[in-house]
Amino acid sequence: TDNSSCTKGLLWLKRAMQFVVCLLRLLQADESASLSSAANQAYNEVLQPYHGWITTGIFTVALKIVPSREDFYQNLGTSEKFGEEMNAFIEQFDVVLSKIHAHLDSKGLNFPDKV
Repeated sequence: TDNSSCTKGLLWLKRAMQFVVCLLRLLQADESASLSSAANQAYNEVLQPYHGWITTGIFTVALKIVPSREDFYQNLGTSEKFGEEMNAFIEQFDVVLSKIHAHLDSKGLNFPDKV
């Protein structure tokens, strides 16, 4: 219930998973979006507010080497119900993340510190 490393670890894990869910939601919503552009948008929405200029610069460079959307989806696997399963994952995991966020917020543990 304080500013411990465990609390910060959970907070950053939540933020990282929010980034992943946001990225997948953006890719599902726009089939023409590149992985790079969707990752950039998800980064700006979810993680960038908590990153200082050095970390933002590193992330910007990392976004230049992401695989293509096609390679990314191929690595996730292909099934007849892929889109349906991905949407279900996004919806269900977003609920879990919202509960974690609400708990951290209620305890004053959603620290705005930048790294």
